[in-house]
Amino acid sequence: MSKKPVVSLSVAVLLSGVLVMNGCSMFYPDPPRPEITYGEFPFRLEYEINGKRVIVEDTVICKFDGIGWNEGWGKYRKWVEYLASNNKEDSVLLMIVDSKTKLYYTTGSARYYMGDWEPGMYNPEYTIVRYDAFFATNWGLSGWVPKDELSNKYGIKIISFEPSEPIVNTFK
Repeated sequence: MSKKPVVSLSVAVLLSGVLVMNGCSMFYPDPPRPEITYGEFPFRLEYEINGKRVIVEDTVICKFDGIGWNEGWGKYRKWVEYLASNNKEDSVLLMIVDSKTKLYYTTGSARYYMGDWEPGMYNPEYTIVRYDAFFATNWGLSGWVPKDELSNKYGIKIISFEPSEPIVNTFK
């Protein structure tokens, strides 16, 4: 008797068990809703690009967006964030490198600002630049650019980032 069918059956049983367990999480009760569902958080970003100093003062707008579900987390609170100056972006555009690559400075997540984050899990002092490469197929690739590469390769130096403090929220 071949061991191949036994292994395949074992894998199928294991995977179906995992799928059933994760799939059942969609029937769990919703997580508690936030008492405060909207917030505005001003910030100030100062940076140099090729020797020219740039100051950005803007506001991160955060809104509760209902309850979401995925197979990894189960049910969770959804949030949206965007800049007051541009309701499509949640980060400051620093530089367009070429037709496929843009550099952004991330300003923090709505979960952090709206008090839906565990202490110590996020510190805006360590927020760094996000790299997006958009290809002809419109598929995006994101990553993080280390500060030394940001300076040496792109001529950008982050001088300071002064975010607002997060709120204390209650979830019921």
